Amino acid sequence: MNISNINLLISIGSLSVGLLSWFFYNRKTKGARAEKERTADKEVKAALTRLLAQGDTELEISIVDALVNSKYRECGLDVVPIDKLPNILEDLVAEFAENILIPYEVSQDLIKKTMLLRKKLEGRKLNLEKAAKNWQRLSIPAIVLRVIYIAAIALVFGLLVVIFALVFVNGAAENLSVYLIALLILTLTLIFTEAKTLWEKRGKSARHLHGVLEDSVIKALRDSMPNADIERNARIETDGQIAQVDLVIQSNGEKLPVEVKHGAVSYRTIEQIAEVMRKMGSNKGLLITASKLREQIREFARQKSVIIIDGVTSETDIVDGLKNTKLFG
Repeated sequence: MNISNINLLISIGSLSVGLLSWFFYNRKTKGARAEKERTADKEVKAALTRLLAQGDTELEISIVDALVNSKYRECGLDVVPIDKLPNILEDLVAEFAENILIPYEVSQDLIKKTMLLRKKLEGRKLNLEKAAKNWQRLSIPAIVLRVIYIAAIALVFGLLVVIFALVFVNGAAENLSVYLIALLILTLTLIFTEAKTLWEKRGKSARHLHGVLEDSVIKALRDSMPNADIERNARIETDGQIAQVDLVIQSNGEKLPVEVKHGAVSYRTIEQIAEVMRKMGSNKGLLITASKLREQIREFARQKSVIIIDGVTSETDIVDGLKNTKLFG
């Protein structure tokens, strides 16, 4: 093997080591956060166990929330994942059931208290505003900016390695194109990894926001129309196909389809609601969305007799929108 090939291998190896070091540093950072979360979870479980074992008093959700937030801050974490507390309570139930060192009567009492707390958690008021903010943090522009940030750091780090090779490795300049190709490949790998992770988080946040938004809409509808029947996930046959509608409201013999959207709304969305209205014999339809619609979409919806309540980011927005809307008659 001649000197030129040796220099080429050394340079490529240096570049690869540099970029892979950044890649594993990024992974290590994420791993450190996961380790902090595990530590915080253990602290929360230990504190909850002590509280549950003290007397017969049931714990309040506000106390548990404060406890979780406090333990997470102690571990250097500012944000508590939205699904963290339910998972912690489920783990506690399993641990109480499997721990042979705890007397049977005591373990059953702890399980009962934990399940009551879990039931309270399921029944508490959902925070639409928080879910909307989590969704906005993972918007497509935010993801793009994050990926660009990662790519820029990787490129700067890789270019420093290339410059080092050009200065200190003989014959490196002759293979500059090879180094740049290697840099590009490894940078694209980092971009793909980061984008995939953020996109998965965005999907999870979207599902959570849709569920919270739908529950909030149902609550607002029941409060404003206590005598109306509300059917969730109704299936309507249109032109030989089965269409699923988020909600169908029935009041005084009239039916009205309701579609709940957390993301973008297109002309096709309005057309689908109009098709369901025609099949059901409804004069109106209702679309409630967290997005702010363009005037062209709003005008198209008016032509199709679809009522729009958009820009919803809190329960108050839904209530105010329904107050200003005549759904029946």
